[in-house]
Amino acid sequence: MAPRLRPALLTCVVVLAWLAWLAPAGLALAGPQEGRARELFHRGQVAFEAGRFAEAAHQFEDAYALSRRPALLWNIGRAYQSLFDVNHNPADLRQARAVFLNYSELARTGPERDDAVKQLATIDQKLAEADAQEGSERERLNQELLQQQRLLKQQQAPPRPNGVEPTQPAPTTPATTATTAPATPGPTEVAPVAVAPAPLAAPAPVSRPRPSLVAPVTVLVLTLALAGTGAGLYLTAQSDYNAVVPGCTPRCPPAQFDPIANRFYASYGLLGAAGAAAIVDVALWAWRAARLGDRAAAAARPRVVVLPSPTGLVVGGQF
Repeated sequence: MAPRLRPALLTCVVVLAWLAWLAPAGLALAGPQEGRARELFHRGQVAFEAGRFAEAAHQFEDAYALSRRPALLWNIGRAYQSLFDVNHNPADLRQARAVFLNYSELARTGPERDDAVKQLATIDQKLAEADAQEGSERERLNQELLQQQRLLKQQQAPPRPNGVEPTQPAPTTPATTATTAPATPGPTEVAPVAVAPAPLAAPAPVSRPRPSLVAPVTVLVLTLALAGTGAGLYLTAQSDYNAVVPGCTPRCPPAQFDPIANRFYASYGLLGAAGAAAIVDVALWAWRAARLGDRAAAAARPRVVVLPSPTGLVVGGQF
């Protein structure tokens, strides 16, 4: 048998021995707590076998609170150990260590105490590994935080030209400055130089867009269409009236006269709409002519610009 399998087999043998000891005893408790402790113990067994180690630990703890049997401490410690193997929370492993330490103090025989000591050694080794891993993880997080702070400072620093590093001026001593400083020439008079003003360019005329022909032409076409349709409808209605009315005078039946009258009314409406459209079209043409006149007047209007210069004022423009 491999050496690494012996501790696990020994653990299983001890657990089975305690379970065999508990089963015949039936958790012999005094009073009404006997059935409740047995029920909690069996619930913990079911939860442990199903992998619900946190629930199993709580059930075993409640059963131990009622029975005070040290054998249940072993089950509680094993439940917390298995819970650590699932979620890797060092707090569960420390809880298991505290339970096994209590079990080692309450164990009745030497082998039971030795098994508890072995479990404590295994737990201490796992806690050391967990603490080392937690320390390395904390160090990694600190390094990442420092890197982020360094990048933030670089982003906040003012940009430098490419390939140019900031330089500091070389320190100079008063003696060196005194020996290497050139002789300062005396003051000289500088004759004033007359500067001729530059010619001013005429300002560019302000270009205004020409009024569009779309609106007046569209209204004109609509006016002609309405007028033509209304006139044609009127003429056909008048022709039918002249053909029907002389034969039914003095009283014409409505079946013959009403269609003709409706066409007369429709022609009146179309001709009225054509007249309104014609008025709008005339207004559009007048507005366009006014805009063209303003544009021509603005182009012909003289422009004068007065600017200061070293010798006075300069007048320029377009006349």
